[in-house]
Amino acid sequence: MKNARKLDIGRLIAFVTVCEEGSVTAASRKLGIAQPALTVTLTKLEQAIGVQLLTRDARGASPTALGQRFLSSAYELLGMAEMAYKKIHEDSDFPEGEVVIGVPYSCANVLVVPLLTRLAAAYPGIRLRVVESPSAYLWDWLSDGKLDIALLFDRKSSTEVVCEDFAQEDLYLVGSHSLLNLQEINVKRLSEFPLVMASRLNRIRTLLDNHLAGHDLTLNVSIEIDSGEFQVRLIETGNWFGIQAASSVAEKLRTRQLQAALIVPRVTRTICIARHRGKLTDPCVARVITELKQESERMFENGLWPARKIT
Repeated sequence: MKNARKLDIGRLIAFVTVCEEGSVTAASRKLGIAQPALTVTLTKLEQAIGVQLLTRDARGASPTALGQRFLSSAYELLGMAEMAYKKIHEDSDFPEGEVVIGVPYSCANVLVVPLLTRLAAAYPGIRLRVVESPSAYLWDWLSDGKLDIALLFDRKSSTEVVCEDFAQEDLYLVGSHSLLNLQEINVKRLSEFPLVMASRLNRIRTLLDNHLAGHDLTLNVSIEIDSGEFQVRLIETGNWFGIQAASSVAEKLRTRQLQAALIVPRVTRTICIARHRGKLTDPCVARVITELKQESERMFENGLWPARKIT
């Protein structure tokens, strides 16, 4: 316990806030603490631990290499403190609170309605706020603490975020049913089709560009648009094709409005469940993740979500 006494909660909050805001001045405004007092708090933390945690210059403040390592632990310790407080004030079997989850369009298209329905029945005290956006934006918002959880593609854990690989999806060439009469298509033929694609901020675009580079090929991208909904609408016109996971167009495949040809050799993306380190022990977040996994697995088994669980 001797060393634990050095990790004063107020000092940890000060350190995390400076790292998030990028300067002592901005952090003092956010915390409502005078800048000199905040500087003293940070100095006391560094003295107590015995290492330099922050580098300060004219541009602001940023964590040192040791500070970056300590930041991950600071998030987790603050999350545990939050959980300890909540345990005193609520029934742990039926927690109450808001959880903000970020979901890319393709996952939202199949998951959001059944997940919300399931959660409302199981945990009426949990208010789930859903943010639908491209995966790249969700990563940034999760890292900044604006989201609690996100479904992301092909990501690894960072200082701020813990990622758990959960499922895999194959990618398809998608087009109007009357124009794309194929079950499979070789990856080398993709350059023949005018495509509607997300920008290179999107993981699916990066994955495909890197994959095709190995075959000395490039995509024939006619339109770039970072909106899954409008990509699908443009594909429906019959003027363009798209490269999508089947989840993006699941209903339109069932009604035969669109056709999907599996890209071979298979191009696969990994779906991960990511959460901010400050929420690792949050009971509401834990319940949402459990329900999300169970609902997703049910949909995989029933063919409602064309993906497969990673075992």
